[in-house]
Amino acid sequence: MVEATLVATYDYNGPPMALSATGRREGVMEKRFDSAGALFSTTKTDWGYDDLGRLTSEARDEGNDGLGADLLPDAGDYKHTYAYDLAGKESYVLIGALFI
Repeated sequence: MVEATLVATYDYNGPPMALSATGRREGVMEKRFDSAGALFSTTKTDWGYDDLGRLTSEARDEGNDGLGADLLPDAGDYKHTYAYDLAGKESYVLIGALFI
């Protein structure tokens, strides 16, 4: 039998995840560890909502470092913005490559 190697862990029940009073997830911190247990990756994701509870933004920051020491976003950083028409239908998605 081959023993499985742990490559990632996610804790959605503890401090790494933020929930609003309405139960919506506001943010999560994902930490990945190598087989020796050393942290090798951290990613922060935040979500925003309008007054009707619709998703209006999603921002991902690989490394949880904002723009980082070099003032440039990491390759996996992004921010997406969502908008809705008067009928509540998603009217556009603005896909941004930069974390803002």
